[in-house]
Amino acid sequence: DRVASAGMLIKQAPDGGMTLQSGLHEENGRPILAPTEPAMQEVRLQHRMPLTVGVSLSVPLNERLALATGLSYSYLRSSSDLSSATGDTHITRELHYIGIPLGLTYTFYRTGRFGFYLHGGGTHGFANAGDSSRESTLRSIRGIQLSVSAAAGLSYDIGDRIGLYAEPGIGYYFGQKDQPASYRTAHPTNFSLRVGIRFGL
Repeated sequence: DRVASAGMLIKQAPDGGMTLQSGLHEENGRPILAPTEPAMQEVRLQHRMPLTVGVSLSVPLNERLALATGLSYSYLRSSSDLSSATGDTHITRELHYIGIPLGLTYTFYRTGRFGFYLHGGGTHGFANAGDSSRESTLRSIRGIQLSVSAAAGLSYDIGDRIGLYAEPGIGYYFGQKDQPASYRTAHPTNFSLRVGIRFGL
C-alpha cells in the first residue's frame, strides 16, 4: 500500500501485463520488500482506440511523386480496476505521442482538382506517459516507437498549395521493450481512415 501511495505500484511485464515493482526504497533509504504472497490480482489494462491529429506537408519531386512529412499528435488511454487486501484501486495510463511521419506519395490518376494516389512510409514517435492510482506521475518514455504504413488516398486541391485528403490505410507498430503497454502494443496491426489538410511547396 505504501508503494501504491507513492505512485509506483506497478511495472510493465514482458507480456504487456503489469506486476509489482521491485527494488524500491522509502525516503529514509529502507528498501520496500515485495510481499511473499500475491498482494493483488494480475493487472490487465483495457485499451481505448487512439486519437491522432496532425499537419501534413507535401514536397513534389516530379509530376507524380512527392515526399510527404509533417507532425502528428496521438493520445492513448488505458485503465484497469483491481482488488487487493487493502482495497480496490483504479489505475489509469495516458500516453502522449509526438510523431514525425516520412513517406512517398505517388499520384497515379488526376482529373480536374481530384487526385488518386498511393502512399507508403513510416513514423518515429516520441512519448510522455502519465500513470495515476492514488497519486499521478508523469514521465518521459525512453526510445522511440517505430511504425510503417500504406494507404490509398483521394485528394482535392482547394488552391495551388493547399488541399484536402482522405486516406484509408493499414499500419504496423513494431514491438519494442522500451514502450509501455498501450492499444498499439496490444494491436500492432491496425486499420485507419485519415482525413485532413495538406500543404504543398
